[in-house]
Amino acid sequence: LSAAAVHEAAGLADAVAAFFRREKPEQARELARTLEASAIPQPWKTALLRAAARFDEPDPRSGWQRVEFEHPTLRKKLHYFVQIPSGYRPDVPCPALMTLHGQNATAEATHGWWGELAERYGFVLISPEYIYGRKYGYMGTETEFQSVMGALWHASGRFNLDLDRIFLQGSSQGGHAAWDMGSAHADRFAGVIPIIGAALTTRKLANLLHTGLYCIDGSEDGGSPVLDRKAIQELAKLRADARYVEYV
Repeated sequence: LSAAAVHEAAGLADAVAAFFRREKPEQARELARTLEASAIPQPWKTALLRAAARFDEPDPRSGWQRVEFEHPTLRKKLHYFVQIPSGYRPDVPCPALMTLHGQNATAEATHGWWGELAERYGFVLISPEYIYGRKYGYMGTETEFQSVMGALWHASGRFNLDLDRIFLQGSSQGGHAAWDMGSAHADRFAGVIPIIGAALTTRKLANLLHTGLYCIDGSEDGGSPVLDRKAIQELAKLRADARYVEYV
């Protein structure tokens, strides 16, 4: 290859690294066009993107980290917590568990539930804050959804996540959210795990046909078991991969 091609690749590497480092998604379209028009070999382009996506990767050994980011469409500062397993390697895609906190908990507190298990099984653990300005009450709003998916978008830019193995879990209020977000956007997740949360609607359950679901509830959990049983019956009719465990 010519010296000009090497020089062009070096310039593109600087541009791509700056894009990820500065976290300015509005530059994505212009950068994509520049890469597409470039005459450098396609494997070089792919290598540039893979390397730059981990340009600003934090030390995986730093434990339970709070991460702040600016959401590109909400135009506001959001945050999530993340734990990287000790066996994480930047060159190997890693599965991830996203966990949504309950009414009386916080995004930070979910580490007590899932931190040890995520480490044991080699999962990246991501706990987004999705309720801002209220003490409780999942409302099913676009802001709540974007808070969760924005955290996944941001984390996938910092770490090498296996996007075919992203699992969504929620407890209590987070269980409502897991049912709702998981069924509305099932293509984003390999599995959905609501715990003591209600399936508030059955309108979107058909989306779960190719997404595993494992639901846990208790017989005295108010009206949730009735709604969950109904949802599971609907999924059974579809022959979806769903399981319901109810503690009596």
